[in-house]
Amino acid sequence: MKLAKYVAMGLLLVAWNAVPSHADISGASIWISLKKPGNIDGIDVKVGDIVMCRPRFAGTTPHCEWSKMFHGSDVGLTSRIVALDVLPGPKLLMRLSDAQFLPGITEEVSPLDLVLFTPTELGPETRGTWSLYMDGDRFVSREWDAMDVEPDGTLLFSPPANNGGVLAPGVVVKDEDIVRCTPKFDARGVIVDCKYEIFLDSSVLGVTGNITSLDIAPDGSMVFAARGSSGLPDHVAGEDLMRYVGTYGLHPEGQTTLYFRGASSNLRGYIIDGFALTFDLDGDGVADIDDNCPTVANADQADVDGDGVGDACDPCPNVAAGAPQSLDVKKAVLGFHGWSGKGTDRLKQMVAFFTASAPVAFDQGNALHVTVSEADTRSVVFNTDTRAVSDKWKTLKRGNTWLLKDPSDQSDAIHEVRVKSLGKDQLRHKVTVTGAHGMVIGTPVAKDQGLRVLVEIADGRHAGSCYQQVVTCRQPKRTQQICR
Repeated sequence: MKLAKYVAMGLLLVAWNAVPSHADISGASIWISLKKPGNIDGIDVKVGDIVMCRPRFAGTTPHCEWSKMFHGSDVGLTSRIVALDVLPGPKLLMRLSDAQFLPGITEEVSPLDLVLFTPTELGPETRGTWSLYMDGDRFVSREWDAMDVEPDGTLLFSPPANNGGVLAPGVVVKDEDIVRCTPKFDARGVIVDCKYEIFLDSSVLGVTGNITSLDIAPDGSMVFAARGSSGLPDHVAGEDLMRYVGTYGLHPEGQTTLYFRGASSNLRGYIIDGFALTFDLDGDGVADIDDNCPTVANADQADVDGDGVGDACDPCPNVAAGAPQSLDVKKAVLGFHGWSGKGTDRLKQMVAFFTASAPVAFDQGNALHVTVSEADTRSVVFNTDTRAVSDKWKTLKRGNTWLLKDPSDQSDAIHEVRVKSLGKDQLRHKVTVTGAHGMVIGTPVAKDQGLRVLVEIADGRHAGSCYQQVVTCRQPKRTQQICR
């Protein structure tokens, strides 16, 4: 999966209520959708967006590092995300506030439905596909305020305010209750019915008022938001999250404490619509709190440029804290000699233009990195750099053209590179790559497949710039494929 770089927008005090021993969930990341748009510590949050709070600790004091994880308008979402769960993959499960059509789902999505978003890219730029997860119009259901998918595949729901009532014989719910749904699926794998039972009668604990969002943590405790105050610790309804540790059912026993104070996290005045806790979302064995790519599996945590963002999800892995600028690729020709059993695959030619803030030079230890990857999955098609042969750069003509020739047959060698500065100010540059090794696939990419071309120029301390463009490939002809 391609991941946009996470930009830390500041550290803010968060009142996690840390619990000792194995029951400690204070290191969970919290994915949040808001009831109204706003700005969370410099991040513009619109209707249909999701932000993530990653805990950071100074000693035992927790802080919140915010980043945007989901930009709803990029994928056709116009409604609020009322209920949210983050499933392994990761995949995002949502209930929406209003009926609307979504790309890839033929019928109009109802507020009774649940939809699943499978991302290929998360962050300020979001891509992926929608599918219907639950067709709530097919059976007795509600516009659930909260939902959570359990490891056994059952779902937990909290009914909307003043709209519980009878779900099944003997199953009557109120605002503060939570019900379990054992789902029934149709041939498409969509939930079309539920067998309901009471999961938690919160009134026994003295709780009154609607439970608006919830998540069951791996230790069995329940983190939730509620509008009421009876039976609950001092909190601001809608802003704060609480944590219940105890038993469930019709006769529960336990204790509720404050878990997350919204006002201390720059959420004062905002209402949390939906939220989900994540711990090791990508399953790479590294906890989210420590993971430099929390949604892309990278057990090695490789970070070449040392900027805290792992290479697996860093849009500019060789430029520290870099953000891609525009690249104008006129042509990229992939040569697949190995596809026909002749010779070595290579990037036969690439011609591209970029504009830099200063003329580019290669006499101070700069290296040129060229990477071609699949736009959606970030699977590398071609990867090479000039670091090992940077002493072979030389200038031509009036010094505005840098030339690199490498006659070796190294796996990451570029046979010839020219970087030419153009115009009076010499800020626009033309880069031409010819006969470069480094191809890591043996067959052409699919027709109309989007490829991401990335050009990075960085010194030994990884200071520099990077440039990118997504190009589309034509049908391969003989042993080559043209992308532009």
